[in-house]
Amino acid sequence: MSQNAWLVDMGFVVKAATDGRRFKLDYLAARSFLVDRLGPTDAYLFNSIDPSFGVPAGLEAFYAAVERQGFRVRLIEMTGDRAAGTHRQQGVDEALIDQFTACADTPDSESLVLTSGDAHFVRVVEDVRHASGTRVILFGYDVNVSAQLKAAVDEFWPFEAHESLLARAERRGTRGRVSVGRTGW
Repeated sequence: MSQNAWLVDMGFVVKAATDGRRFKLDYLAARSFLVDRLGPTDAYLFNSIDPSFGVPAGLEAFYAAVERQGFRVRLIEMTGDRAAGTHRQQGVDEALIDQFTACADTPDSESLVLTSGDAHFVRVVEDVRHASGTRVILFGYDVNVSAQLKAAVDEFWPFEAHESLLARAERRGTRGRVSVGRTGW
């Protein structure tokens, strides 16, 4: 385990990019950005999966591609009943918090980078900062982000400030193939 870790709530990334009409994130470029600034950085992606539909082929290819680049992908099954309107993403935040805490508990932990906007993370961020002295950086879109979460971290690095480095290059003629970044497919 390296001294730095990047933990990503993919649901936040997709929702913020869509709701805020932001550019699509190049995950490999974002990791390179972090490595350039922090040194070796472990990367963890968390997302939900609907067990009744499985993982779409394009997303499966994306997960395989980032795993080949050293990312750890954790998929959490959605729960509830779609017909009853109770079908929800549950457990992603909890899994991310567990990993966040585990990374902070490593003896040489320097920086934890969080990509999410959820106020659920405020308490664990504050606990980690005060108990271990680990620096916590919020790295994400500047939309759909809790003001309390922004206030709880040591630093906020908005994607928008580094769009030229972090935006996924749009490709033409790649129908049926997934693009994971400039160095991808």
